Amino acid sequence: MKARDISGVSNSVFGKLRDEIGALRKRTQLERLEPYAKIIDEVFEKYNTDDNSRTMMFKLLRNPVEGTVTRRKHTYNCAEIAGEIADNFDWLNSDIVRVMARHHDIGHTFLGHSGEWWLSSIKDTYGMPNFVHNAIGARNLSIRYKAQDEIIERIQRENPNISKSALAAIKNDMWLIFDAINDHNGEKSEYSYAPDFSKKKEQYENELMGCYTKKGFDRTLIPATAEGSLMRLTDKISYIPFDLVDIFRNRCNMPKGKIDGTEYDFYAEYQKAFKELGMSDDSLDKLLACKTEEDYDNFAKEMQKIFIEDVKKNTKRNNIRMSPEVSKVMHRIRDINNKLMVNYTVMKEDHEQYVPALEGMMKSAGRFLTKTGIIDANNIEDSLIAKFYNDPKQTELLLDSAKNHELTYGFAKYISNITPEDFAFTIESCKKAFEETIKGEIDVARAVTTGSVDAVEIQAEGKKKERIESFIRDFEEILELTYEDSTMQRMMNPLSKNPIDQFKRKVWLDKASAKIKDRAISKLKEGSPKDGIIPFHEMVAMEIGAQYLASLNDYEWKKVYELYSNPSKETKESLARTYDSFDFRAESQKHKAWDNIQKLQSKEISNTEKKDNTSVFATIKNLWDLRKNNRETR
Repeated sequence: MKARDISGVSNSVFGKLRDEIGALRKRTQLERLEPYAKIIDEVFEKYNTDDNSRTMMFKLLRNPVEGTVTRRKHTYNCAEIAGEIADNFDWLNSDIVRVMARHHDIGHTFLGHSGEWWLSSIKDTYGMPNFVHNAIGARNLSIRYKAQDEIIERIQRENPNISKSALAAIKNDMWLIFDAINDHNGEKSEYSYAPDFSKKKEQYENELMGCYTKKGFDRTLIPATAEGSLMRLTDKISYIPFDLVDIFRNRCNMPKGKIDGTEYDFYAEYQKAFKELGMSDDSLDKLLACKTEEDYDNFAKEMQKIFIEDVKKNTKRNNIRMSPEVSKVMHRIRDINNKLMVNYTVMKEDHEQYVPALEGMMKSAGRFLTKTGIIDANNIEDSLIAKFYNDPKQTELLLDSAKNHELTYGFAKYISNITPEDFAFTIESCKKAFEETIKGEIDVARAVTTGSVDAVEIQAEGKKKERIESFIRDFEEILELTYEDSTMQRMMNPLSKNPIDQFKRKVWLDKASAKIKDRAISKLKEGSPKDGIIPFHEMVAMEIGAQYLASLNDYEWKKVYELYSNPSKETKESLARTYDSFDFRAESQKHKAWDNIQKLQSKEISNTEKKDNTSVFATIKNLWDLRKNNRETR
């Protein structure tokens, strides 16, 4: 594993001048927010569910050992670290970066990353928007809760003489905090963090939408401020050492073990990392000897102190940096943690029980919204759901109708607080996510039909599989029709390696892909069951059901699951087993890549046009030869 420098800081005179001008502008904007940092923090706190009962790596429903790090402890620790580093540099805003850090994980679903992983996997099957906690947090604060409006009201109430123009500027600048929250999820091995000072509010809004519509997009983002860059780094400085001590705290550490057939000496790897950080030779013995919460916390903070001092020493103006050497060790510790424990914290039985329940709940929620007319199939933009927020009487009627059904009441309460802007975002994200999803699936179908990928390599399930199969049929139909035209046949000789012929073939394939895409999009409004496409209003309704589920904390999720699934006593007992009662590697469900289609795209499809075009058009040629033989036979 090699640490990367993604700073993007320019070395040219012009580039440095441009960066400094951009930095000054962003600094001025944050300085407008700074006097109201406390108000911003208090308003955000109303919507922050990261309380002291929600744990991090070790999921709450399995009763981790007392003292295991909670999400609130993590965010406070992250804020302390960010503030301590920012206090050393006059060009960083300590108060604002503390607010960013305190609320960066505000969008986490129930059971942390597992919840968003499960929901996104289900939604991908239907071509629905992706879920990542960083985007959920930024979206909820800015669009669902309209926190910026509440903040302005508080400021105006406490400062009655403040001008309207000043209030407008403060409200407009709030996007910089939302941007930092949206951009913090860069789980890469970077050692240098510099902001995109040229970013504007419109770019942030496009990036927020992109997180919902493009898988992995959130990991490509760069914050607009140095404070956002600092918070992104301090997030890792906070959780990596505490993940380590939580593994030992919960007695899930092992000296040696096999992972995917490879033998690892975990203790030796940790010892080597500790030594490279300059920690004492007996550090592993000290960790193994820890008994109290204070012991474990002190060990984690000793490691954090090394990282913090390294950042202070190496940070340059507008560029948050660690030394490559220390960064490399920090990320190696993260990787050891992952190998030893993190990838194994989801149990197979959790996956087998919760995922079908989640999909069933999403469908049930969708049926509730469509059958009651809350979602209008014919005029979705004008649906009743967009009107509850500003209509107390309608809301009262809705809640009254559901008061005798606990499961429905919770969902009804959620949808009654959806703002018109949030509903519009949902509609737009569903449209764009479907388009983005089928674009990738059409690429896979194209690769299969032209012979560059074997159909057996496609590991898709449910409606995703149905869509890919329908796209393959579409390509085959277009190929057959093409070779009925003798002119097209001469223009597109599959054996030709002439650059002009190769270009023509690519253009033809691109046109075929575009035609298939347009055909699929045209089916979205009414749906096409045989092609794996559900009606658009049903997709939007299921998406709102998924959003409701994502809003639940661990306790709420457990209650909703039990109400919906009515699990047996034995199932409840099994799902509540403690971490020290089972073998992780025998009973785990790894956090796999979002889907195998993405792997095919990255490994196969990106190289499709670079391959020998004889193989690309092998299937086309075979189809034409078959038709020719059939004609001769007749």
